[in-house]
Amino acid sequence: MKKSMLYLALGGLTLGSFYSCEELENLCNISEADLQTGEVFVSSLNNMVDIYKRVDAANKSSDLASNGIDTIDQAVCTIEGDSLFIDFGIGEVVCQDGKLRKGSIRTKITGDYTTTNGMVSSKLSNYHVNGTQLTGSFMAENKGPAANPLFTLSTSEFKEGDLSEVDYSLSSQWVQGFSTEEEADDIFDLSGTVSGSAKENNVNFTTMILSPLHYVSMCPSYVEYGVLNLEVPTDSIAIEIDFLADDGCNNLFQATIDCEGSPFVSTFPIE
Repeated sequence: MKKSMLYLALGGLTLGSFYSCEELENLCNISEADLQTGEVFVSSLNNMVDIYKRVDAANKSSDLASNGIDTIDQAVCTIEGDSLFIDFGIGEVVCQDGKLRKGSIRTKITGDYTTTNGMVSSKLSNYHVNGTQLTGSFMAENKGPAANPLFTLSTSEFKEGDLSEVDYSLSSQWVQGFSTEEEADDIFDLSGTVSGSAKENNVNFTTMILSPLHYVSMCPSYVEYGVLNLEVPTDSIAIEIDFLADDGCNNLFQATIDCEGSPFVSTFPIE
């Protein structure tokens, strides 16, 4: 999976797209740790969505269903009864997104993932992305209808090394591509709430998706549009990121920070 526009946007905030960190703290009471929390959250979100996409792809593979084995983006996928294994091996391999992975995603399938009430429950086993170990479990349940279903997504003790521990309670509404094996035509909307902790800075945060994040596989920046609000309750900090609908895939986002009652709003390109 490509780095999402979301990751680059909040990553840009930590590099001082608005002001220097010192100026932000003096003018708006926004610390460097607050901004780093956004980057930590988005990194976790991207990893969670990536796991979702890999489990989704394996469950749609006709070769895997017919032969019990398939190789999907460097992972050997096997199915035995109601158990699905997505195994990158014990040594690191380079995937299509340029990231290094090793370890496995071990999934129990309840019913048929592609039909209503089908469910998958995944656990990560020695699973690493670019040298960082991800741990915890992931669950996705198909709520129907058949063509473009709604999935509920949740995690338990989802940790990204020493960076974060995040709880997801989201929904994924498919718009296009669910009935095909081709990832390139996948489009879905992600909505819901997130709570977690940036462990390095010991900062708790909450995130609400105000307008669904529209994921388009063929869009270079991946997130075409959507709005989210990230809050650090202890510091009373809120950052709104708007992936402009009128912009399409042209790599622009609008960021709004409440600077002690006076909103700072500006539009930036993703470099």
